[in-house]
Order: sequence, then C-alpha cells, then structure tokens
Amino acid sequence: MTFSPSPSDDERFLAGLLERHPDDSEIIRRLALAMLERGAAPEAERLARRAVELAPGDGATLAALGQILRRRGRPDDARAVFEQATRLAPDLAVAWHGLGECLTTRPETHAAAIEALRRATALAPLDPHPATALAGLMMALRRHDDAMTAFRLAAERSSPGIGDILNNLGVALERLERRDEAVAALRTA
Repeated sequence: MTFSPSPSDDERFLAGLLERHPDDSEIIRRLALAMLERGAAPEAERLARRAVELAPGDGATLAALGQILRRRGRPDDARAVFEQATRLAPDLAVAWHGLGECLTTRPETHAAAIEALRRATALAPLDPHPATALAGLMMALRRHDDAMTAFRLAAERSSPGIGDILNNLGVALERLERRDEAVAALRTA
C-alpha cells in the first residue's frame, strides 16, 4: 500500500466542484494534476483518462495525461500522448516540454528532444523549467556552451530555486574552463 498525504485545499475544492459538474473535463484535468502532486498517481491517471474521453481534442487534457504517464515511469506511452497534444495545440508549452523530456530518454531522439525543449522554452517565456531541462540535456551531451546559455536563460526566468540553476551554470562554466565566471555564478548561488 502506498502512502499519500492528505488532499490539499485545492484538491478538496476541485473534488467539490466535480460533484456538481461531473462531466467537466477541465475540472477533472485539474483534479488529476492536483492528485499527481500529492503522489496519488494511479487515481490521477484514472481521472485524466476520463477527462480525455470527455475532451479528446483538448491538447491541455492530453498533456496532463502525458505528465501523469511520464511520472509513472511510462515514457513511451507519455511520448505518444504528448505528440498528439502538440499536434492539437502547437502553442502549448507544457506539451512540448513533456515531449522533450520523454525524448531525452533515448540517444537516437536527442536532436528531437532539443528542438522540443527549445520550442517549450520559447513558448513559456516566464517558466524556467523547459530551459532547465534543455540545459540538463546539453550538459549530458557535453555541449557545455549550449548548457551555459540555457542555464542563464533559466536563471533569468526563475526566482525560487535560482540557487540550483546558478550552481548548475557554474558547473557548465567550469567545464568550459571559464573559472572566474564559474566562481561568480557559484558565489551568487
């Protein structure tokens, strides 16, 4: 048996709304994501699948299912769902970000992962997460200049958690033997 913390206020609120509007795919999608954050992934997947049944052409709903599948350790299933979401909603950053994360799992799809993460980064100018994912992939590929650029972009977009991002920027700069800049980034972190 898996332990899940108590539902949040948001989750309780959404569950109450769902009782009054049982076929509202947006409420179901939001509740599924709230449950995922709590760690109730099987229940979240069940709800997300119901939301997709109700709104099969909604990219945000598909992206939510993709997030849940990826978190449950099913990147191939998630990839297929994210690909469908990006076709339906080509301007949805979360779908491109999720697709990019799925594509990082295999070396033969790294180029496509870079493109998906770059697209997510461009579509979400205030969100540091796609740029951070891009930077992490660039580090793994030993493309430290590109990683440094992506870490800087993520740091510009971040407020909480900026220390981690600046620390990673420092590592990328150090690997490029740009030690003065690395030290400055690490001190700021």
